[in-house]
This record gives sequence, C-alpha cells and structure tokens, in this order.
Amino acid sequence: MPAIFRRFPVVLTGLLLSACSGGYRSGADLSADELSQLQRLGVLASGETIRLFDSQDGFGRVRLAGNFFTDRRLAAYWIDQYHPSRTGIHSAFYPAIDTIYFVPAQPAQFNAAFLEVRRRDGQRFNVYVGTDSTNAQHFFRAAFAEWQRHKSARPVPGSH
Repeated sequence: MPAIFRRFPVVLTGLLLSACSGGYRSGADLSADELSQLQRLGVLASGETIRLFDSQDGFGRVRLAGNFFTDRRLAAYWIDQYHPSRTGIHSAFYPAIDTIYFVPAQPAQFNAAFLEVRRRDGQRFNVYVGTDSTNAQHFFRAAFAEWQRHKSARPVPGSH
C-alpha cells in the first residue's frame, strides 16, 4: 500500500477535528483578505477593530458566515450562494442597541449559543458562537462589556 494511503486516516481525522473544533479568533488572526471581505459586506469600517470573531463557514473561514464584535458594533452574516434571498447581513453600532440577551446552546434545537441583539429601532438579529459553553460565555461576556463601554456614545449616522 502506498504511504499516502496509510497516512490518509490521520490527515482526514486532523482535517475533521480542525473543521469541527469551533472556537473563536481575535481580529488580529484574520488575514487582510478576510478583513477586506468584511468591509465589502459593509459590516466592518476602515479603522474598526474586530475584538472576537467566530465562523460557521467550516475550517474557520469568513467567506460564507461570521459572527463578531468590534470596538464599535456587533455583527452577523451568512451568505447563501444558492438562494441569495436567504442571505442575511446584520450589524448594530453599540449606541443603537437597546438590549442583548444570552441564549445558551440547546442541542435539541440548535447546537450553538447566541446573543439576541435588539436594536432601538425594533430590529433583531442573532450573533452565534459555535463553540463549547465556556468559550461561548467568554465571547458573550466580552461582547456585553464592549457594548456597556460604548452604548452611551452618539449613534453613528447610517448604522445598519
């Protein structure tokens, strides 16, 4: 048997574990291309700093889905390549947020914890973190603290 086939189970196992391991990343871990994509989507401005980022795009990429918070806002997006009408791109600057609720993962329904973000204009969206409960709570506590620090600032014109 060729050596490549003997190593295949080890390589495949490593790829699957890395794809499913979840976990968020800091903004400093994102590449310039990934940051540019977020700017093109309109969920990241020049000079804005991502604090923590989580993706459900498999292998931790940002191309199709992401959930994050910055020094200015909370954001979530998913791109449905096959049904563009199902694509969702949401963000809210901290002063535009009325309330944030933490919803723990419920495996019977959806195996990811999330923040329900309620904006002052009545709109709502969810920021998901597909990781273990300890990491999810850390992500959400950090996001909540960032919101608390900035929520009384003046709203940014054109925030969406």
